[in-house]
Amino acid sequence: MDHHTLRLLEFAEIQRLLAEQTVTALGRERALAWLPSRDPQEVARWQRETAEAAHLLDQEGQLPFGGVRDVRRAVDAAA
Repeated sequence: MDHHTLRLLEFAEIQRLLAEQTVTALGRERALAWLPSRDPQEVARWQRETAEAAHLLDQEGQLPFGGVRDVRRAVDAAA
């Protein structure tokens, strides 16, 4: 999607709002890097994932992400 369209949609604001809802550094980075897709299969996958997450939230309430840690540095060091 071109930059003009993203500006018209105020997509940076959408990314910011999404990033505010994350609980991990990696989640925040991914939210801020996320861009819309024109690929119907990718969009369908995202919709399925969103529906699954909504279902889990309905069933469980708050999801337990409190103990999640960013282990990328440790993985890089071990590689």
